[in-house]
Amino acid sequence: TEDYLNTIQNNRGEVIAIQGIVRDISETIRLRREIKLEKEQYQEFIDGSQDLVTQVDHEGRFTFVNHMVQTIYGVDPKDCIGKPAFDYIHPEDQESTLTAFQAWIKNRSVHEVFENRQVSRDGKIYHIHWDIHFHYDKSGNLSYVNSIGRDISELKRLELELKKFQQAVENSTLSIVISDPEGRLQYANPQLLKLTGYAMEELIGENPRIFRTDYHGEPYYKSLWQTIKGGQSWKGEFKNRKKDGSFYWEQAHISPIKNAEGEITHFIGIKEDITEIRSIRDELEQNLEQLRELNGMKNRFLSIIAHDLRGPLGSLSQGLALLNRKREHWSPGKIADYSMKLEKSASTTVQLMKNLFAWAESQQNQIANLPEYMIVQPLLEEIARDLEFMTSRKKIRLAIEPSDLQVYADRNMVATILRNLISNAIKFSYPDQYIEVEIRNEGEITAISVRDE
Repeated sequence: TEDYLNTIQNNRGEVIAIQGIVRDISETIRLRREIKLEKEQYQEFIDGSQDLVTQVDHEGRFTFVNHMVQTIYGVDPKDCIGKPAFDYIHPEDQESTLTAFQAWIKNRSVHEVFENRQVSRDGKIYHIHWDIHFHYDKSGNLSYVNSIGRDISELKRLELELKKFQQAVENSTLSIVISDPEGRLQYANPQLLKLTGYAMEELIGENPRIFRTDYHGEPYYKSLWQTIKGGQSWKGEFKNRKKDGSFYWEQAHISPIKNAEGEITHFIGIKEDITEIRSIRDELEQNLEQLRELNGMKNRFLSIIAHDLRGPLGSLSQGLALLNRKREHWSPGKIADYSMKLEKSASTTVQLMKNLFAWAESQQNQIANLPEYMIVQPLLEEIARDLEFMTSRKKIRLAIEPSDLQVYADRNMVATILRNLISNAIKFSYPDQYIEVEIRNEGEITAISVRDE
């Protein structure tokens, strides 16, 4: 209780009574205790907060700050009291902050949020997000301002890093795509859109198979998905299709993106257009294959030369040796006749060489095939005369069946082939054997056979 006592006196100043008032103040004491407790709890909250808590008067001077001024400003809290809050604002942000506050006060704002930079005593810069509450007196004049400031410097740094990463992705010459764990596309950078001809809205939610061709088999894609769903990166090449249906080649590197628990949340694909590289590589492989063919052709040509010229040159050599041994015993007429045969054989050998070189050039598409209508019989008889040295030396009888059949072919090429066949038959036949050359019609083709005993 709260007691008030006073005395009542008579005219002589004698106390004749005591008057007292007793008032129950239990509720008042309870309220005082609650207020004190709330104040202590509020102070405990402020002291334990990692946010900067301030109060400034209508002139913008600090009337209260919590312990975080030591961290942000680098000064003791008591040294801030009475100091202008603007002293700690970054010089480049002071004008914008002042303009904002003047507008808020003019409009009698009660609550606002704002961001600016604060500078500590040692020059370190902090990005602060402010939650601001304005309080006015009964006349509407600003009384004080309570603010809670949160340090978002790390968030700003991450935003800057994210912005740099985003700019790198947006301006990259590589195609970049991001999908969810099921492969549904969630992002494609401008390079991929430019390369494929698709718009972003056409790709979002689609599966990458929208680019797929039939070039790669299903096992190829199955292996890809097994690899990346297993948490590993995959690298390989794709032959893909653009929106207009044309094809392009790309080299892709696909990796999983995981959260803190190690769960796959997305896949990212970084791909390079290698269409031109593939074209050059394919051309080089074709050239290499052609080079192998030419090299094989060269070896075959040398083998054919060695094979086809061995007989005629051997016969010519033997004929010259025979002439050299018999010239003293032969008559001038026989020598002249034999010399003409040797000259004819030499001319035939030269023509054979020309035919072989012509054949080699035709194999390289350097000369055109020059077909003509001709009767084969005279050509065979000419070849038989050219090979007379070989047949006479081994006493082989060469019989050509009469025929008037015509063929449409290159004369020199046919002569080379027939000479090769007949000379082989002579070469591998025993002495005193019989070789028959037959020409016959087999429907749309003319067949020439060389048969020995």
